[in-house]
Order: sequence, then structure tokens, then C-alpha cells
Amino acid sequence: MTEAPVVDTTGAPLAQASQSRTIQLALASALTRDVAQVWPQLDPKNLDSTFQRWLQTMTTLINRYRGMSALAAGIYYRDTREHALQVPTPVNLIKIAGDAPAEWLQKGLGYSGPGLLNDPNTAPGTALSTTQGTASRMVTDAARSTVIDTIAADPKAVGWYRVTDGHPCGFCALLASRGVAYKSEQTADFKTHNDCGCTAAAAFTRDQELPAISGAADAIYREHVAHLPNGQRLAAFRKAWDELHPAQ
Repeated sequence: MTEAPVVDTTGAPLAQASQSRTIQLALASALTRDVAQVWPQLDPKNLDSTFQRWLQTMTTLINRYRGMSALAAGIYYRDTREHALQVPTPVNLIKIAGDAPAEWLQKGLGYSGPGLLNDPNTAPGTALSTTQGTASRMVTDAARSTVIDTIAADPKAVGWYRVTDGHPCGFCALLASRGVAYKSEQTADFKTHNDCGCTAAAAFTRDQELPAISGAADAIYREHVAHLPNGQRLAAFRKAWDELHPAQ
């Protein structure tokens, strides 16, 4: 099992946000390897008798990584807040996310990989990779929740912005185009998908510098999408994004 990574978030806000995302990706990568190690506990021919033991192992594994993910996010938040405001962070301000709810784990894991093991139409390896993606989402949710819940409780924070990789999917790029999601907005929640590598970064000023991806996505949105009805915007943005930023 992997030990918690060293958390070092220093420098300007964008650099801190990028470093924080790198830490979360390292945790997700380690989790993926560990999920593969416990996968053989599931017997496709005896799922009813092996699922509960496997679920218990996965619950322990996911919550262990959630703890590391939330702790790293809390340290990131403290560091970026103190850099932005030049004041110490109140001791009880950081809202560290807790364990994943048992019902969420059972439902999410049950309907992901194990449910595909005996499906003749599922390609080899899909059941495991789907489970790895689901587990990764459950873990990185702890980091996002820590940041967003702390922002909601922090009178000095104005909101958060999305940090993607260099080649995000159209869905994530569209959400990144919003820039800072102010905490007073009804839509200020963080939408994700399996294997999503996006993180939430705290903003303490309304003129927060944003990642270049956010600016590029906003330009595409304004040119190709903004004039369309709401129901057509996601598909139109994805098409324009994929044409201008083909998958690597």
C-alpha cells in the first residue's frame, strides 16, 4: 500500500492549484494499483458469496485514500489562503471530508465493475477499469468536498475554479469555461465523471488569474455556443472543442 505523498503547495495561486492537482493524481494512480491487487477477491462464478468480503476490503481502501486526499486538500487550502490573505488560517476553518457513506460505496461499487463481470457483451478488462474509475472518483471527491465545503464556511473566500489537465474532455472544458464559481450561486457544485482528473481551487479575489484552459474554453463558448438554447449547448461545445483540441 502507498504512503501519503508529501504535500508541498508553494508559490502563486495557480502554481499551488497545479501542485495540489498533481498530488491528487498521484493518490488516484496509487489507488488504481491497489484496486487491481484486491480485484481477485471477486469470484465471477460466486459473486454472491465473495462480493461482501471484497466490498469490505474496498471500503477500507477507499476511505484510507479519502483520508489522504482530504488531508492534502486541506493543506493546499491553508497554504493558498495564507498566500492570498497574508494572515494565519483559523484552526477550525478547514472542513476535512469524512469517510464515504456506506450506501454510496455499496451502490457505486456494486453497479460498476462487479456488475459487468458476467456480461458476455463486456470487453475483457472493462469490469476492473470501470471499478478503478469509480473508486478514483470516490476518493478525489474527498478533496473537492474539502475545498468547496471550506469555501462555503470561509468569509474570506469568494468561490472556486476548476483545474483540469492539459487536454480535458469537452464536458470538463465547458465547466472550466465558467471561471470562478461564486459560492452564492445556486449552481456552484462540482460535477465530475469516472476517471475525472479535475480539482477545485480556491479563489480569494474576483479577479483571480485562471488556467489557460479556462480562457480557451470560454472563447469557444462565446463564439460557438452562447447564442444557442440551453439544451443544445453541451453538444455544440463538445463538437467545437474536439475540433479545435483533438484528443492526444
